Amino acid sequence: MSIRDQHARREVIAHVDGTAKVQRQTRKQIREQLRQPVQLEGHGTAVQELPVVSGQAKHGPQTTNPASGGFRSTLRVRPPSHRLTSEEVAAFWPYVTGNPWPAIGPMMGIDLETEREWCFDPWEAYNHHLISSTGVLLMGGYRQGKSWFLKRFIVLLVLFGRQAINTSDSKGEHVRVAIAIGGTVIQVGAPGSSLRINPLDGGHRPSGWTAQEWADAVRTRRSLVLQQIVTILNSNSTPSSFERSVLDYALSNVVAASGDKPTIRLVWRELAAIARGDVTDPEMGDMQAAGRELRAALHRLTEGNLSGMFEDESTVQFDADSPYTVFDTEAVAARGDDALAIAQAVNQSWVMSVLSDKRSGRKFVVAREEGWRDMKTIAGLEAQLAQQKLAGELGICQLLVVHEGGDFDAVGPVGSKERELAQQLAKGFAVKISFAQETGQLAASARAVGLSLEQQQAVASLDVMQCVVATGKHTVVLDLRPLQTQWEWDLFDTSSSMRETNPDETPTGDPTPTDAQEVHA
Repeated sequence: MSIRDQHARREVIAHVDGTAKVQRQTRKQIREQLRQPVQLEGHGTAVQELPVVSGQAKHGPQTTNPASGGFRSTLRVRPPSHRLTSEEVAAFWPYVTGNPWPAIGPMMGIDLETEREWCFDPWEAYNHHLISSTGVLLMGGYRQGKSWFLKRFIVLLVLFGRQAINTSDSKGEHVRVAIAIGGTVIQVGAPGSSLRINPLDGGHRPSGWTAQEWADAVRTRRSLVLQQIVTILNSNSTPSSFERSVLDYALSNVVAASGDKPTIRLVWRELAAIARGDVTDPEMGDMQAAGRELRAALHRLTEGNLSGMFEDESTVQFDADSPYTVFDTEAVAARGDDALAIAQAVNQSWVMSVLSDKRSGRKFVVAREEGWRDMKTIAGLEAQLAQQKLAGELGICQLLVVHEGGDFDAVGPVGSKERELAQQLAKGFAVKISFAQETGQLAASARAVGLSLEQQQAVASLDVMQCVVATGKHTVVLDLRPLQTQWEWDLFDTSSSMRETNPDETPTGDPTPTDAQEVHA
């Protein structure tokens, strides 16, 4: 028998049932047994004395002497603390995982931490107290998957009963997506096109509104959109208080004379009459100088290089029941930034008339895909901030797409009102979805939108078609590739022109000329 075997430990089973007297006697027998000498072959006799104590003191020797028979010390062992990586911890507890996101809404990607499908519906997430508001900011570098995510997000939410509006599709990428899911495309600005959008239309009347409530809302919206257009045409120079009064005066005269069907062209003519002195009002005083300035500003929209889009009565209507409405501004973009800014202001006015219908039960995603374009004017920034603050009341999901968070720091000079408004807008999004960015831009993005150091590190390690979803303290790293379908690949792909294709083949999912013509008309 080996020395190790000879030093086998004694095991005493002291589980005793019975009275307290029987238990005391049994413990006494155990103590006497432990005092008996231990006879080891080849070794002498060793006696281990165990002091008998009571209370909280520990039984057993302070140290273990090999010659004593190897009794085990009962002292508590306190090893030093250790810091382990998640990979090392996984070796000890292989089934430990993060807190899974609930299955609410359509599946958007695979959570790389839990390896589960990640589902997202902004309204359901808000109702489950997972996010503080429904605003979503989507940012990332070029060709990293932002457009793909946006299209997939909209299409899947439409399948879940939501609706979507793209206020300015300046690249024409969403036209065939809208057609594929039964939506509507509104296009203006194409050369020779007779399509018009009247910014001064009354718009959609919400259910339950009285005639006076509706009249007040329409008058306010018309006044605001006129002021925004004049501001844009005057290189972001806001009209003076008197000029705004003259503009409202001219608009009021046109509404009365046209039977509540005003247009930009009619207002422009009224301003011309004011500038000539043909229209006067003792209470307004001398309006000729203001009339000349305002008429000159609107001249570009009626007779100048921006004519043919917004100066006359509308030839298209906004369908509030359409699952996906796209304002195709690709042709407008060719006319310059002023044309795009005016189109955005006009579309915003139309959209707000639909969003104000709170009793309809509709839930809209309002997407601004070229967010940096929409932040070029104070009027555009103020409109977005107003929409952000009213998102809960209107029941909408405001979705803004930018290249990097640094886009917010590029708005206007330091200390300007534009920069201040842009920074307020960036901080107001509860959900921030970040795709891979240039290393030099990441720090500016994190500072602009409020990403933590851990979230920055996660963004820096992303591949194409992966993103980090930050919702407060909760962070998810998503992989979009496993859930892609061929239908989505054909419909959402924006890189087809960069690959070799057969010019005789029509890409799968493209609308036929007839389809596009019907929708635009």
